Amino acid sequence: MSDDATRVKLDIIGGDYATDYINASFIKGYSGEEEYIATQGPKEETCADFWRMVYQHNVKLIVMVTQFEEQNKVKCHHYFPPLRENLVIGDFVVRCTTELSFPMYTDRTLVIHK
Repeated sequence: MSDDATRVKLDIIGGDYATDYINASFIKGYSGEEEYIATQGPKEETCADFWRMVYQHNVKLIVMVTQFEEQNKVKCHHYFPPLRENLVIGDFVVRCTTELSFPMYTDRTLVIHK
C-alpha cells in the first residue's frame, strides 16, 4: 500500500472515494519535485486504473522492468495492444503505433485517447 504522503491519487468516480486509489507512488527527481511514478505492472483487474493514472497524470514515458511471465508465473497483465491494434479498456482506447525491437529491450509508442 502506498504512503499517503507520496501516493498517486486518481480522480474519484461517481462519489466513490475508494476509486481514487492505485498502488503507485510519486518519486522526486533531481530537482526535488515529484517527477516520476513508480508502480507494479498492472493486473488484469487494475489495468483500467493504470490507464486512468497514465491519462490523468499526463505520463509521457512508461518503463517496464519485468517480463509478462517469469518462471511460468504471470508477473504483469498485457496492458497494451499489439502493433497497430487498439485496446479498449474502461473509458480509454490505447493504440500501439510503433514497435522497435532491440536485443535487450523493446521501444513502443502507445497513444491513449478517452
